[in-house]
Amino acid sequence: MKKLTACLLAAILAVCMGLQPVFAAVSTNAQSWARPMVEKAYENGIATETLLQKATSPITRAEFCQSAMALYEQITGKAAVPSGTSTFTDCSDPDVLAASELKIISGMGDGTFRPDSPLTREQLCIILSRLLNACGIPLEEQGDSRTFTDISGLKETSQNYIHQISAAGFMSGYTDGTFLPHNSLRVQEALVVLVNVMEYAQEYTGGGQVTTPESSIAEEEGQEESAASEEVSPEPDSPTQEEAGAGETYTAAASVSVHGKKISVGMTVSELKSIWGEPSSVDDTVYGLTRYVYDADDNICLLASIQKNQVITFYILADEMVWNGKTVPELPSQMDADIRISAYSHSGIYEDDTVQVMFPMDYIGQIRGVLVTDLTFAKGDHLTSGTNLSLREDIAEEIFALINTLRVLENEEPLVWEENLAATSVDHSADMVKQNYFDYNNPDGTTPFARMQKKAVDFHTASEVIANVRGDVPELFTELLKNTGRFNIITDETMTHAGVGVASNTKTLYLTMDMCGF
Repeated sequence: MKKLTACLLAAILAVCMGLQPVFAAVSTNAQSWARPMVEKAYENGIATETLLQKATSPITRAEFCQSAMALYEQITGKAAVPSGTSTFTDCSDPDVLAASELKIISGMGDGTFRPDSPLTREQLCIILSRLLNACGIPLEEQGDSRTFTDISGLKETSQNYIHQISAAGFMSGYTDGTFLPHNSLRVQEALVVLVNVMEYAQEYTGGGQVTTPESSIAEEEGQEESAASEEVSPEPDSPTQEEAGAGETYTAAASVSVHGKKISVGMTVSELKSIWGEPSSVDDTVYGLTRYVYDADDNICLLASIQKNQVITFYILADEMVWNGKTVPELPSQMDADIRISAYSHSGIYEDDTVQVMFPMDYIGQIRGVLVTDLTFAKGDHLTSGTNLSLREDIAEEIFALINTLRVLENEEPLVWEENLAATSVDHSADMVKQNYFDYNNPDGTTPFARMQKKAVDFHTASEVIANVRGDVPELFTELLKNTGRFNIITDETMTHAGVGVASNTKTLYLTMDMCGF
């Protein structure tokens, strides 16, 4: 049995008894889906203990401003101290005044700030866009550049801010195409967004601090937090996917060796099969590519995605991996000075002129696999919007294969696929998408254990993990690894059977994995 602290062991047992685990030293009433991020906001000084205690309540404009300015200080290393007196007739809070002087907020246009009013989704987008601008951090498009159906009545500047924050992946709209800009936000929702912004900033700065720009966004009165948007110079045209394919010579960093077998970006399908044999399965992917899955060996799982008869990206999890002539150790910083740690993706990242290499890490910083991708492909956004049943089943089976490989590497027995558990998992993932929530319990209060029992699953111990992420199978798997509770549940020795269910909302995957000990 793996050595666990008494606290973690108690938490796992609590799950088995039907209780949701709590893994933090701080107390919060945040819902389970938001709790890790809310605790992280507190641990990083961008949320007060008071906010932790009211995580499910609406966040006020002043409260959000205080957290936003704490994030500004963390990013820039500069104290946010106002130099003058208040320009607002109803607020003298120093964080609000400092934000006003930095042009991060502008008030209501009538001389008031209305500090106790609930923060709206529109206002959050405006403040965050201006905050990142004040910190000198550009927003990069990561998500949909979709047009929401209910924001045309807003000022054009507000529409631009909403599109910026949405496209960067910090906030999303709803399945019916709306954004609901005037809806208020709860504390936990606002803190989750702030933590995502914090991690984005940490990735941009490499964990350091930035020099703030001399100029900031000019204000425009008349509408809450409206401002003139700055023009952004267009990115230079990047090579097409066709140009990045056949004939390109890749560096040694494009390859990983496992037990004498080599896998490399740029390898043809015939070369792949000559080394690895016929795949266990041939799947679809969220990129519209074909994926060859190799998981016949318990301690190796390889996912190789094919474009134009060549491997364009692959992820491998194994007990012995050699990359760039080096045995992959526990921490990327010990492996190569060119590898930087990204809190945003919870990975070590290496790039050269041909490939991007990511080293996903678990909650203690141990590398769990290597993801190698053609650089041009990695820099593009090739995710398809939406999934069909066959693709969702492929994703579920690939996650299941990776989890079983992880269990073998942790000296635990592989799980057995159980159809009833798979059915409960599929139902819950689909329900989270349909009703727009992320929690272990359904909105009507139904628990995971009640759902399993309804499917006539007879068990003496049971657990559930859920995760959602915008991305592919490696990103979804990493999401499971980076949380202490999830990691210990999916490697729990008392579990013998499991099922995985996947649903999707545009480009975001929702996963549920129900596990039992029979």
